[in-house]
Amino acid sequence: MKRYEKVIEGIHRIIGARSNIYLIEGKDLILIDTGMPGDGDKVLEVLKELGYRNEDLKYILITHAHLDHVGSLSFLKESTGAKIIASVKEKDFIEGRKMLCGMKREGFRGKIFKIILFMLEKFAAQYEPAIIDIPFDGNENKGIVKGIKIINSPGHSVGSLSYLCLVKDAVFTGDALTGVPVPGLPMRTGCSDHDQALVSVKDISELHFNIALFGHGLPVKEDAAAVVKSLLQKRC
Repeated sequence: MKRYEKVIEGIHRIIGARSNIYLIEGKDLILIDTGMPGDGDKVLEVLKELGYRNEDLKYILITHAHLDHVGSLSFLKESTGAKIIASVKEKDFIEGRKMLCGMKREGFRGKIFKIILFMLEKFAAQYEPAIIDIPFDGNENKGIVKGIKIINSPGHSVGSLSYLCLVKDAVFTGDALTGVPVPGLPMRTGCSDHDQALVSVKDISELHFNIALFGHGLPVKEDAAAVVKSLLQKRC
């Protein structure tokens, strides 16, 4: 099974055990999310195959603090020295003061899902906490990472963030949207607040981007903003 693929020039999708990890090339090498525990080795292998050293990775941008997105965060920070950027609202979870599985999930099915996640995190895929270098509080973010605009997109989780890469005309949505099996709106079961998640999708749809890259599934490589708008229109 292939480990990664080039989405466009300068963006690679690393195929983690349960989610996508993205590498953005440029003056500063940037990683979006880190996958499950154990996916970090794959990331380092891809860096090496592309001709980079571990220390060339400068930033790790976290979309949200679910295990399949932050599972290798501590390992990759220790391996590369990269600075971590994540929402201040999820700081306690990422830094280990609260279990990741304790994050809110909507409804009865969400509660069942939390029990499953507790068992996974407790016994099968234990999370190693990491300290956030730059907690994003939702205020002005110019200068945090050059060429990246941080977008508040709560709802899937309380502090979900999306990242707009201006030079690549691409948005990284995490699980604010899904690509499984095709581009779609977030499922209620996985959300902390589904109504808020839909507001965030509307906010994302109003940005200017051509490419959308999701936490799960294949990217949309052309006219992606219109695709996101159409998802909202179909729901109405």
